[in-house]
Amino acid sequence: MIHSFFALSYIQLRERVSRRVRDALQVRPSALLPIGLLSASILFAAPCVAARAAEPRPWLCRDKPVFSSSGPSRIELSSHGGRWQVFLMQFDPSGGHDGYTVTNSWSVGPANRQATDRLGAGRFFAVALYNSAGRWICSGPARDERTLGTIANLCYSPGGGGCDVRLTVQAAK
Repeated sequence: MIHSFFALSYIQLRERVSRRVRDALQVRPSALLPIGLLSASILFAAPCVAARAAEPRPWLCRDKPVFSSSGPSRIELSSHGGRWQVFLMQFDPSGGHDGYTVTNSWSVGPANRQATDRLGAGRFFAVALYNSAGRWICSGPARDERTLGTIANLCYSPGGGGCDVRLTVQAAK
């Protein structure tokens, strides 16, 4: 084969190469089935990807108020309008989402206006997202209205400045 290859003239070589390229580029009916299956799977997977895009991603929010507790504490959430999800995250450089790991989350809104829970000791980043037309959006800058005896007293609203959701953390009794 090698000897016959070199024995070809330039024109014969060009014709042989162009024929092989032409044959390789021809679509065979047997090749259409995998292409069709791939296209169909992409079309059916697209809505799933769009649905995943509507999941809240608190680690992407710029405003991440932080509070620390040296011992057990109690968290209280109250909502005064809209659908909200409140997340507590801790920073871990090897964590999955830009170093943030979600440790707790609560949904508050028209059906569930209040939530309470216990927290252990630690440093927490508190982020609230609200739902607008099926998309989760980071709240505006949170206001810290800390008073004597509270570890944190944060207010969240879409534009900042209001108090659609209040997060209060106090030492456990």
